[in-house]
Amino acid sequence: MPFISIMKLMKSFTPLTILLFFFICADLFPQSRIENKSIFYDAESWILFEDYKEALPLYQQLIESDPDNSNYKYRIGQCYINMPGEKEKAITFLEEAVKNINPRYREGRFNETGAPHDALYYLANAYGINNQLDKALETYELFKRNLNTKIYDTAVVNLQIRSCHNAKVLMSTSRYIREHNLGNTINKSGSEFNPVISDDETMMVFSRSLAFYDATLYSTKVNGSWTEPQNMNELLKIDRDIYPTSLSRDGRVLYLYNSENYDGNIFTTSFENGIWSPIVKLNDNINTKYWESHAAISHDNNRLYFTSNRKNTIGGLDIFVSQRDTAGNWGPAVNLGPVINTPYNEETPFLSKNDRILFFSSRGHYNMGGHDIFYSTLLENGEWSVPLNAGYPLNTTDDDLFFRPLNDGFEGYFAKYSPDGFGLQDIYRIEIYSDEHPLTYESDTLSMPDTILPKTILITSMNIDSIADITLTSADSLISPLKSEPDSGLTAEHQKKAVFSQPIASPEYGSKIAEKQAEVLSEIDKKSTDENVAKKAAPTDVPPDITEPEPGPEKGCSLWYVWLIAGTGLVVLFIILARKKKL
Repeated sequence: MPFISIMKLMKSFTPLTILLFFFICADLFPQSRIENKSIFYDAESWILFEDYKEALPLYQQLIESDPDNSNYKYRIGQCYINMPGEKEKAITFLEEAVKNINPRYREGRFNETGAPHDALYYLANAYGINNQLDKALETYELFKRNLNTKIYDTAVVNLQIRSCHNAKVLMSTSRYIREHNLGNTINKSGSEFNPVISDDETMMVFSRSLAFYDATLYSTKVNGSWTEPQNMNELLKIDRDIYPTSLSRDGRVLYLYNSENYDGNIFTTSFENGIWSPIVKLNDNINTKYWESHAAISHDNNRLYFTSNRKNTIGGLDIFVSQRDTAGNWGPAVNLGPVINTPYNEETPFLSKNDRILFFSSRGHYNMGGHDIFYSTLLENGEWSVPLNAGYPLNTTDDDLFFRPLNDGFEGYFAKYSPDGFGLQDIYRIEIYSDEHPLTYESDTLSMPDTILPKTILITSMNIDSIADITLTSADSLISPLKSEPDSGLTAEHQKKAVFSQPIASPEYGSKIAEKQAEVLSEIDKKSTDENVAKKAAPTDVPPDITEPEPGPEKGCSLWYVWLIAGTGLVVLFIILARKKKL
């Protein structure tokens, strides 16, 4: 608007009216900006502590006042990708954020409206977690194009790319799993996780997310049903987050982890005469000034397998073992070595009933994304065998941790998110079918078209044309590829009643996976020979509307109305002063 027009407009108002308008606006906009700035820094602090649940509503509040802010979109996507049951929502926000990448992005600055280069990496992760593997691969390559090797470790990006290829292989050789949700006595509307259980399945300890903290609870099974869980934090007067890591075979000794003062340590408590004893910190052979995050007791109570990032690890958290001495104290810790431990984190070790099969989670090995569950067998020479991936769908393209096996590992307890569950994460009892662990059944027969029967089906003492009907409760579900084949001829009910088999630990399965792994690794290694692979041309089929912007001038503040108000105020003051002179 021309200056003359502004002057004409102002003549229709008294100087007092204009002055009041100026001061109201001048007070309103800075006040709103100050409030948003405070909200922004609160949200950034929650991100720093990786508390995405607290950060998300703050960024959502900010984006309402600035819907085109790509930094807020990036942060919202980052929050969603770290929240159970919400991860699919991350894609939309990250796809929008990467359209406005600022090469000179300033993290933690309120005035920043662009997204960082990292947004591409988070978008690729979001695609991968949601099983859009081709889009994930394309976006990882796009991220690598302008990768600053002084800031980013290309090995981590290459690991993610390799995991996508591994996922395709593992998802093509799917396991067949039955899940039983433990019900609403155990599972509530929040998250239940980290279940540990006695061998006879009559004592269980687990974690539950409450309003202001994560509680440790225990429940006993009476007449086949779980009793109402008791809050151990209240019973033991523990005023900090502490998490169960393992339970002795008789359910009497519990091991727990706590990260007080940014130092992870392992504690223990005993259950006698219906009372849990005060927690006791384990000795210096277990707990150090470094981070100890998990401990599992062997079934003979003489060995403790635990994770630590102490000196001389192979990388990140490694699995160690300590032997109990004749006085009952834990001896020096021994690293399990490079067959088990990788340059990446290993976590949540557990043992089979005979202590000869080690189950654990790792970001390394033949991994399909995040942490995967692996198992290794103790050989006659005392060495551990090369770990095998426990397979899909027990493992997914997301983080899979804390599988507590029963017996030989074909059964176990596991926490996961399901849209059919009671809350964010529920605790399930699962069974993995195999030649060594066929499903037992008795009921009427169910006939299915021969054409849809997988070659790996195992029918015990039955003709292949007559498959026994498995009686499942309403809380049970059978996970198999047939659920994704609408033309298979099976109804939803039939899909829950099919009997499948695939070995979890047989040499034949292991060799097939090893062959597939070798093929994939060989192909990837050929593509990665050139050290300048990150600088090669971008893939032709990139996800829609995702392009790397050319470096440009940094964007400034677009609050033009503030300048207009300030200018108007100066004009008003000039008029008042001029009139005073005339008087």
